[in-house]
Amino acid sequence: MSRPQHAVDEHAWANFVAARTVGDVIDGQVVDVAPFGSFIRTSEGVDGLAPHSSWPTLPERDTQIRARILAIDLRNRRFSLGPI
Repeated sequence: MSRPQHAVDEHAWANFVAARTVGDVIDGQVVDVAPFGSFIRTSEGVDGLAPHSSWPTLPERDTQIRARILAIDLRNRRFSLGPI
């Protein structure tokens, strides 16, 4: 069975939160774009959301970007990214 798109790999998530905090600047690749924002893959199994409301222009699919971690939601295993 394949993993649903944007599902979080538990091991990858644990590594991510151990190494990152709000305010960190990270690099990633835009893997998907939705009406509400872009999903940014920062490492295999870990995608963050760049909400449309935080960006002057929404990052486009298949582009590399540098972004700042705006929030980390440990309970729901997700995080949001904003421009630097």
